[in-house]
Amino acid sequence: MLACVPMMENLPQIGFTGTRHGMTPLQRSAVTVIVQGVANGAGFVAHHGDCVGADAEFHDLCRTEPLSVIVVHPGPLDDLPNQAGRAGDSRREPLSHMRRNKNIVMASTVMIAAPLEMVEQEHGGTWRTIEMARKAKRRLAIVWRDGAVTRERWDGLPGL
Repeated sequence: MLACVPMMENLPQIGFTGTRHGMTPLQRSAVTVIVQGVANGAGFVAHHGDCVGADAEFHDLCRTEPLSVIVVHPGPLDDLPNQAGRAGDSRREPLSHMRRNKNIVMASTVMIAAPLEMVEQEHGGTWRTIEMARKAKRRLAIVWRDGAVTRERWDGLPGL
């Protein structure tokens, strides 16, 4: 895998955050379209937190895409019941949820968020990660439960 690292740096880095309740079928469909558009047939590196629900679904979706590389950023060891246990191509060290989420944002050029709520919230891991992405000036796609997508800083990127 180490021989692939220089090539990985040239690929789109897609970060993901989502609800532990899982995505709706409309969210999964919209996330798939975004990932395929960003990758544009040339591959991508996916970063997720390995939580049950939306992270696990994102992982499985990425695994079906050709030329995908998946980097798992697990949460703390004392939160094993909420970890999905997906095997990525690379696995980072376990960190607190917020430190892990910050690392995902910083590793990504594009962030995709699939929240549970249909309106923005002040609290919750997904919403705090969305705020981190905004502060880091990352391209951001918020995929709502009804499949609608709000794009920020997208600047002509394909994927929607």
